[in-house]
Amino acid sequence: MNNDDVDYYTADFSVEGMYHAHTLRSPIPRGRVLEIMLPELPEHYCLIGPQDIRGQNTLLSLGVPILAQDEISYLGQPLALLTGPDETVLEELLGQIFVDTEEENPVYDAPDEEGDFYLIRDQGEEDLEEGAQIIAHTYTTGMQEHWYSDSHGALAIPLGGEEEGPLMRIHCASQWPFHVRNAAAQVLGIAAPRVLVVPSRLGLHLDGKLWYPSLIACQAALGAQYLGRPLRLVLSREEDFLYSPKRNPAVINIESSLDEEGKLLHNRCRVELNLGAQAFMGEEILDQTCLALTGGPSSIWAGAYLSNIPPQGPMAGFGLAQGFFASERHASITADTLGQDPAQWRKDRILDQSYGAPFGDPLKNPPLLSLIDQAAAASDYSRKWASYELLRKHLESRDITQEALRGIGIAAAFQGNDFLHPGEGGKSEVELELHVEGLMIKTPLLSPGLREICLHYAQTILGLEESMVRFVHSTDKAPDPGALTLSRGLGTLASLIEESCQNIQEQRFRNPLPITVRKSRGQRPRNYSFQGGKISKEGFSNPGWGAAVAEVEIDPVSWMPRIRGIWMSIEGGRIISPLQAEKTIRLGVIHALGWTCREQVYYQEGEIDRKLYRFYDLNAPSEVPPIHIDFLPSQDDPKGIGELPFSCIPAAYVQALSQAMDHPFTKIPLDARDLLSSWLEKHAGAPG
Repeated sequence: MNNDDVDYYTADFSVEGMYHAHTLRSPIPRGRVLEIMLPELPEHYCLIGPQDIRGQNTLLSLGVPILAQDEISYLGQPLALLTGPDETVLEELLGQIFVDTEEENPVYDAPDEEGDFYLIRDQGEEDLEEGAQIIAHTYTTGMQEHWYSDSHGALAIPLGGEEEGPLMRIHCASQWPFHVRNAAAQVLGIAAPRVLVVPSRLGLHLDGKLWYPSLIACQAALGAQYLGRPLRLVLSREEDFLYSPKRNPAVINIESSLDEEGKLLHNRCRVELNLGAQAFMGEEILDQTCLALTGGPSSIWAGAYLSNIPPQGPMAGFGLAQGFFASERHASITADTLGQDPAQWRKDRILDQSYGAPFGDPLKNPPLLSLIDQAAAASDYSRKWASYELLRKHLESRDITQEALRGIGIAAAFQGNDFLHPGEGGKSEVELELHVEGLMIKTPLLSPGLREICLHYAQTILGLEESMVRFVHSTDKAPDPGALTLSRGLGTLASLIEESCQNIQEQRFRNPLPITVRKSRGQRPRNYSFQGGKISKEGFSNPGWGAAVAEVEIDPVSWMPRIRGIWMSIEGGRIISPLQAEKTIRLGVIHALGWTCREQVYYQEGEIDRKLYRFYDLNAPSEVPPIHIDFLPSQDDPKGIGELPFSCIPAAYVQALSQAMDHPFTKIPLDARDLLSSWLEKHAGAPG
């Protein structure tokens, strides 16, 4: 059986009579549009604005304007679409359009008053114990670009106006195809079933194609409806880099009180997140960030604020990685302050029954103990840590021009398999049909990992070879699977497909073909509670766990760190495809290291310098360090593991640098200039 062909990028797909669209963008970060002055447009070229929208000028459930009409919220915000048959002519015309605006003072920084934050989580600020030892640091994480294989784009094609049939077909790469459908229908002013979405190749996306493709698809559909002909809108790589969402930056302060024996008494945390101009799933991002800070007695004040930069987040999860960088760095700094091995300090804290898990009750036989031991044994962590600790203590007397500086670090984390606040994206449904020719799996979401899992179930449960399995992707034939993020493909869709295969197997020798089975998992009620830093087990079920070790060496001449090795141990339940799981973790490690030590992207006065685009520094294949991955044997249901490298690797890497340099680094990205600056500040006049 042949699969529906979705193996193409949107930019490579075209149809006869297709026009192109370029985006007219705001020249200011905040204010309003007074007038758009056009040159004389040639025949077949026109400007389509918000006044041409027949439905609603708002992205479904997200509050993002399709085209800014009155209020401008960030530099580069879409104002209108310039359309025509020739892209070269469009580029020339776009440069001749003048936008007259009235500018207001933009906001880029966190508010001075707590009440001005967009979202707030407040557990109450507890006073730290009088006379206790206090350890306090502020941890900052920078932005990160998704840098997917292809830039955002959509092709919208008006269809024949049959009474009940689709009126618009949209081709785009999206992790949430039914949101594309429903959002476009709202903009076009038609019923949702009259929009047909055909997913194109998704590629590696790191959650960059969760909601933003819906915005591009709505703009393309608007233009196609207005023109009455196919319209393709594809952002240039530079345009995508400058204006699409990034990993949101975070500033997290942690103050810890310790008793005379070094036992943790209390953590007091303050979180500030910049979500940009419009907050996409702000509650999810804020609460996931806080969740990583709740592994012990703690109180948290957390706030997310809006600013005049493009909407931010999510990336490889919804803030959990930012929270774990802070909590795991703080754990290592605390252990260093006490003169203890950070790995052993973590184990002692986990074994302490006062350590409450964020899932309600204290942990019993937590897998982190085994994972820490496994990662430590594989990396020879204990011996290396003791050796490098001796070198660190004698750093003042060493001639660093003659020898490299070395360090090793460890970190641990967990991740869930679904939303804390599911909303529209939390429901899931799949449909399978068994015919004489083979099995038809209907789902518009199909990552390489999920596809391999589907083929595995078809073979092991139904005894079907790959050639007998067909995938159906379009939204008119497949049910709504929800959003492909937070490992929902593995934790939700895969389990529904497994159950469906089992149901078909039970029926296939009793009932005639075809046999159809539809399985769904309804939208869960909002059951996340931030009271006391705990969350119900139902709200964050079946988490995956991981521990990582990073070893580094710093060149005393160039101050360039070299990673000697990365070791990860993971408990991800039953691993259905070890090769795919290892590939996922390996890619995650590479991208996590990029965020940690080399990828620089930031806004200055609301704008990203184009030099950052031209010199954005990704890891070259030759620069990838040795990566060792072990999976803890388990017969539990499959768990999410894809975000674990982003939650473990940054803190482990920065701890390794901190030991090598005898300096408690607390930010990422961290590069050679930061290392040299810290050395010169601490060792003025020393060699190097």
